Amino acid sequence: MIGATVGVNSLWGGPISGASMNPAHSCSALVAGVWTSHWIYWVGPIVGAVLGALAYQLIREPVPSEE
Repeated sequence: MIGATVGVNSLWGGPISGASMNPAHSCSALVAGVWTSHWIYWVGPIVGAVLGALAYQLIREPVPSEE
């Protein structure tokens, strides 16, 4: 399943937006000077981290106080 996921990502996402699963490949945009759709590599992880932190705060159980 992992191989299939990588294959589909490469075949589907690559030609559309130049997507890559490896950050080192994404950084090649710096050398090439091609920044089309590159913003998603910065905004996506930041937004995902914030949403993940908020979801964690909403679903975690409060720690009982030992008084």
